[in-house]
Amino acid sequence: MSSIKGEKRQPTPLLPGWVYLNTSEKVTVEFEDHGQDFLEWDIVNDEVVDCRPFQGWVWKGSKILNLSTGPGDNLMIIPPKGDRMLLKEPIAKVKSKK
Repeated sequence: MSSIKGEKRQPTPLLPGWVYLNTSEKVTVEFEDHGQDFLEWDIVNDEVVDCRPFQGWVWKGSKILNLSTGPGDNLMIIPPKGDRMLLKEPIAKVKSKK
């Protein structure tokens, strides 16, 4: 990141258990189970690339608008065939694949 005078800025520190989503490294988001058909998403470069166990056809390709996320947070997304929305299922856990 660069600042106004070309100085490098450090990213904002994250809370414990939180990760940045705008990265080329895979991030797995596990959702709290509230009876929905999806429990995990893999995200690369702000986009859902896999969904488990079901509904991949609905969520794959969704654009994630959050810059970072962690436990207890909700994702703001733009699904491939829809408008911007806030997922009601909170995040239980986030794993970064480094």
